[in-house]
Amino acid sequence: MLDVSVAGGIKAGTSPLDTIIAEAGEEASLPPSLVRKNILSAGVLTYVSATGAEFPGEQGLVVPDLIYAYDMELPADVIPKPHDDEVKGFALMSVPEVQRALLGREFKPDAAAVLVDFLVRHGVITAENEPRLAEITMHLHRRLPFRTAPP
Repeated sequence: MLDVSVAGGIKAGTSPLDTIIAEAGEEASLPPSLVRKNILSAGVLTYVSATGAEFPGEQGLVVPDLIYAYDMELPADVIPKPHDDEVKGFALMSVPEVQRALLGREFKPDAAAVLVDFLVRHGVITAENEPRLAEITMHLHRRLPFRTAPP
């Protein structure tokens, strides 16, 4: 399945920013100085999904998720390169290609959520071209029924 360029779980005691900087190096060979200079926080997604066919265990289990999203435009001369065995390769996709892949369910569910949020924030998905925009946005920003951070 397709994925976003860089992602990773946040370890205890590590900030979301430090995590994305480390993952960018581990997965895409991007130097920390480049990431720190260019990365922008894009908010938090909270949503609930269910385990599907790609999940090795029981199907239909409820899975809450919280994602810290970041945007980063790379300089034209920077090309991400796989650094570890988690990534097979990178492909530059146009917006229409991403939209087709989303509709074809080619992205991992968490990556799809991040990409839909990106397309909404950048005015590609609008109320004029998507009648369910409010519903989609609410699904990406659910109130989870438990505490997600220390008090």
